[in-house]
Parts: sequence; structure tokens; C-alpha cells
Amino acid sequence: FTQAVSIHQSAKIMKMCFLPLLACVLACLLSLACHAARWEDGEYDAKVLVMTLLFATDTRPVDVMVKHRQRMLCPCGESTVEDVVLYNQPPEDVGVKIKQEQKYLQRDRLEVLKKQSVKVEHVPWDRLDDDTLFRRLFKPPTSIRQLVRDGSWHHGTQLLQSQFTNFMGMATAFMRCLESDHDFCVFFDEDVFLYHKANGHSLFHLAAEIFEKNAEIAILQAPNMCGSSKSSISCAVQPISFMSGRYCIAHRERLSKIFPLSIPEKGMGSWEQTFSDLVQNEVKGEMDCGSLAWAIHPPSRFSPQSTPEDITAHTPWEEVARRIENGSFRASEDSTANNCEDMVASSEMVQKGFAWMQLMRRCGF
Repeated sequence: FTQAVSIHQSAKIMKMCFLPLLACVLACLLSLACHAARWEDGEYDAKVLVMTLLFATDTRPVDVMVKHRQRMLCPCGESTVEDVVLYNQPPEDVGVKIKQEQKYLQRDRLEVLKKQSVKVEHVPWDRLDDDTLFRRLFKPPTSIRQLVRDGSWHHGTQLLQSQFTNFMGMATAFMRCLESDHDFCVFFDEDVFLYHKANGHSLFHLAAEIFEKNAEIAILQAPNMCGSSKSSISCAVQPISFMSGRYCIAHRERLSKIFPLSIPEKGMGSWEQTFSDLVQNEVKGEMDCGSLAWAIHPPSRFSPQSTPEDITAHTPWEEVARRIENGSFRASEDSTANNCEDMVASSEMVQKGFAWMQLMRRCGF
């Protein structure tokens, strides 16, 4: 009798322990099934890290540009988005001259972003002698200053003044991505504009679909305006050998499998050239979205046909962002330069209410 009671009690205990465990397992399986269903339906339950690289010499209003990209990059379904501004102000001892007034140019605007839950972090220029700083990115572990001293950088003074600054910023952004627990990382220069159709999917949504269909792709360059006059219902991915650091979206887990990269014998160049040379073409691509979505940069040294003043002499950047978001432009490749990455602006068209359009150029230089 005692043995029978003991067996009965043991059965009750096992039942009390097993049922909650079974319920937990079923809940986990159901959660995974729901996640897959949401992904297939375009409702992405992911963690997204969005990083804006801000240089001390940038003049565009960073708060305006960050808020513009927040509207255009998302909605991201049920995803959690973390916005970070990486402020890049190098010291004078690396050969970069920054005027005193430039150091405080964006200070008030950064304070505005902080109050809106945007994190502001700094490129760690104080760690130039730390050989563990970029240990996840390059091997063997070497400090940035040592790379410069031993000639591993082959662009000399020009790099130290401009490309070196950009390299530090991009390397910091990629380290920030790899050391996080986010599913996706998005990298933008401060002055990049985005567009997607009002009734269409956001840029993040379109990129996530490409990652879902192409398991080998780890990083995507955002689409440009080449082909923007074509009607499209989805985005394709095109092979790319040289990847711009202006705007790209990475699948963090796949990206982590690429690094660390071996420092090449010929030396390090710009971030874009180094990354493009060392990373296999099979894992990187360029989004081709036609008229669905694109990214574009204001006039720059790569588009000498016009200057930013052709725009700002007649309207502030806030208004340019609003016009792009509202579709106040003509879908044409004629209004771009630098392989469709830069605006070619017309003062006349801006005064007529367009975002920037110049209708006399062909795509490219």
C-alpha cells in the first residue's frame, strides 16, 4: 500500500512538472511559427541598428536629416529600431584641420536628437594606439597609428586628411554593429536623402526581402536613381565590386562571418576600397528597385555641374526633404551625376517647387 501511494505521489509530481514544461515547449514552437508567419507576411520582428556618420565639417542640419530618414527607412513592421549618431571629430595631430566654429556647428542639433531618444556616440580617436580597438575587423591586431607609421596605408597625406577620417568613422560603425545583438545594421552618411513610394514598402522592408531570398548576401548598397523611371513591383539585387560607404544595409549575423579581414600586403586604402577589395563579391550586392525606392546625395565634388547652394539659396534642407517625401520631383536619370548617386541641381527647378531637378544630364559623369 505504501509503495502504491508513493508511486501515485510520484506520478502527480511528474505531471505537475511535465505539463508546465510541455506548455513552455509548445509556446516556444508557436512563437517561432508566428515569427516565420510574420516574416512571410512582411511583418518583420527584428532589431535594427541605424547609424548616421556625422563629420565635424558637415553643414547639413543633422536633426532634420535623421528625422527624414526615420520616416523613409521605416515603418519596419514590429521591429525595434535604435538610432545612433556617430560624431567624427579627429584631433589635429592626425593632420585634419577643423575650424573652431565647426566644432560647435551641430552641437544644438545633437542635443535636440538626444531628447528624441537618438544616441550620440563619438569615434574613439583617443584609442589610436590601442591594438584591440578593431580586433574584430582586421588581423593581425594592430593599432591604427602603427598602420600609418609602418606604411600600411598607401595614400599618404591625402588619406590622413580625409580618407583616414572616413576610415575611422566607418570602422567604428562596423565594430558597433558586430558587437551588438541587432539583426540588421544600416549605415548612412549624414546628408543622404531617401525615397520610397507613398503606398509602397519602406527601404528596410525591401532590403529585408532581398536578404530573405538571397541567403548568401551579407550587405547591400542602397538603390540609386539609375532606372528610377522604370515601373517596378519588387527589388532585385545586382552584383557589385566597389561598395560605397554612403548608404548600406547589413545582415549582422552574416556580416560577422566575413570578419576579421587580413591586412593586405599592398597596404590599406580608403574604407570603401579596402572593404571592396577584401570582401568577396558573392556576399555583397546593390539593390535595384526602379521607381520603388532610392537614395541620393546632395551635389558634391563628384558632381561639379552644380553645388548645394543651387538648392539652399532658394529653400532650406527641411523643405528639400519634404519635397522628396511628397514626390515633388521627376523620375529621371538626367538629374544625377556620379553614377546616379549625386544630385545635379537646378536653381530654376528648385524655385518652381521641385526638390532639386536638373533635366539636362545623363546618368553618370
